[in-house]
Amino acid sequence: MTKRKYRIFSILLAVILSAAGCHAAQNAEPVQETEPAQTAEPSQEAGAGRPDGSYVPASFQVQGGTGKVKITCPEVVLRQGRAEARIEFSSPNYEWVRADGVQYEPENAGEDDRRTSVFRIPVLLDEEMTISALTTAMSEPHEIEYTLLISLSERESEAAGAGGTEENAEEFPESIPFQLGEDSASEPPVLPGFTFTEAMETYYAEAFDVYYYRRTDGTKGAYCLIDIHGSGQYLLTPDEDSGDPAWAAELPDSITVLGACPDNIYVAATSSMALFDAAGALDRVKLTGTKADGWYIDAPKKALEDGRMVYAGKYSAPDYELLTSSGCDLAVESIMILHAPEVKEKLEELGIPVLIDTSSTERHPLGRTEWVRLYGVLTGHAEEADAFFKEQRAQFNEAENYTDTGLTAAFFSVSSNGNVIVRASDDYIANMIELAGGRYVFTDLLNGSGYGASVRLSAEEFYTAAKDADFLIYNATIESPVGSIRELCGKMPLLSDFKAVQSGDVWQVRRSLYQSPDTAVQMITDIHKMLTGADTDEMVFLEQLPPD
Repeated sequence: MTKRKYRIFSILLAVILSAAGCHAAQNAEPVQETEPAQTAEPSQEAGAGRPDGSYVPASFQVQGGTGKVKITCPEVVLRQGRAEARIEFSSPNYEWVRADGVQYEPENAGEDDRRTSVFRIPVLLDEEMTISALTTAMSEPHEIEYTLLISLSERESEAAGAGGTEENAEEFPESIPFQLGEDSASEPPVLPGFTFTEAMETYYAEAFDVYYYRRTDGTKGAYCLIDIHGSGQYLLTPDEDSGDPAWAAELPDSITVLGACPDNIYVAATSSMALFDAAGALDRVKLTGTKADGWYIDAPKKALEDGRMVYAGKYSAPDYELLTSSGCDLAVESIMILHAPEVKEKLEELGIPVLIDTSSTERHPLGRTEWVRLYGVLTGHAEEADAFFKEQRAQFNEAENYTDTGLTAAFFSVSSNGNVIVRASDDYIANMIELAGGRYVFTDLLNGSGYGASVRLSAEEFYTAAKDADFLIYNATIESPVGSIRELCGKMPLLSDFKAVQSGDVWQVRRSLYQSPDTAVQMITDIHKMLTGADTDEMVFLEQLPPD
């Protein structure tokens, strides 16, 4: 065969194969997925632009298993374009992990009384990869398959999907790099030169404590230590001792001395803004990480329009020059800042302390609202904050009397790639449904990548669990809102078979929810009205979708 004939034959063959592939794709089952081919050598592109070194993943997602064993990835090491991850199982009963046909033993196998199983394995970045793990926790050894997705790059959460934003992703992250209560003190910290006097009594919040001290040298005034568990400790001083005190050098490195109450604050944690407002301390917030058109609550939007507040760049790309020139004395960030550690380091290098709001990890809805008391203490508005929270507790006491209706509900969104994003069973959203008198359909669903994160399900998994749910609640704080049940089914055709779709009991969450932790009780009330068929005219966060 001549070279010319060979080239013509090759072109014809390619056309035939391409046409055959298109025909096969058109006739494929719409819900079937094929596993991507795996390799033990991650691509150079995955770590492009990053020097060799150790990194905390921006995102770590796990599928597979029962959810009873928590799987985390605290570290990824890059060496010459290859990635190796530290994978930790919360059970000590894992004997090996197999990745791309290679078996890896636990690196902590020789430890006495070990409580976890730790492996170091080569991984792909920004691509799904499948591993197998052998557990001996059952009556006989059992091999379990898991699918991992690891990313080092800052990006919108999978939960946000095509219609999401970085701002709402902070409320619904798929991974949290720490566990609720980690590093929290069981007793008030001992501070050199200080005597502990009392602690704030918290009612629902589990993620922070507030302790009060006085100086042993007789200096007048109360000193207040805010302890955000697993994140940081911040010491507030009286006005007369708010400079650069010599005694500060004796404190543990974990404590940041803020001085007197900060009054030029940059708030990049979107959900925190409503709590500053509820505490009567919005005037202390001079800079924000969200533009006016990104707000769904009125107070910050009006403050930006009036010039009382200035946009200073989003959390991952702040305007450092503006922050320093304006005299910013504190940056309040959400846990999303942990996906951009270089920003936190730069702020602190410029002398701007960083406080990370971890309220989205609270299990109880009122736990999130109780953070208003933390911001009250932080800004010198403790009395106003306590009064506001007292009112919210009184409203919640009424909600606690809601009886169990026996009706089930699913809370979800559909991502751009067809996966369904739901909330873990111990999450505050699930608790809202239970407190309202309903039953969350996912009774034993945990996320392997950290407490409180969203859980990604396939369409089939969601179908199996939620097909017979009495109510569907579509989370429009994650995806763009839809106008009808028909439009929602267009995003996921399987929904047409769902009981709630056929009965018309499909509801949608308004986008203001994630910016309104101060009124969490209202969402419980809205859900109760949905369940009981009560008058829905005064609903704040829920709306029923019309059929068409």
